[in-house]
Amino acid sequence: MSDKSNIQKIKSLRERLCSQQQERDKSSREKEFLIEQLRIIHKEMKNSSDIPGWCIERVESILVQASECSSGDKNA
Repeated sequence: MSDKSNIQKIKSLRERLCSQQQERDKSSREKEFLIEQLRIIHKEMKNSSDIPGWCIERVESILVQASECSSGDKNA
């Protein structure tokens, strides 16, 4: 293979990696936004007297799972 061909392959790989990183960053921001919104909803639900307990527990379960996934992502 020529040096020119190798350089083209390296550039292509770099572009693909950059694109993948941008997608991961976007997904991470979207996930954090959704978790924050769910925390706000959870807080409002706990302050309400007419929300079923099972509903609050389900939201708490989702938040715990999201927290565990986030901490696992940071350790990877």
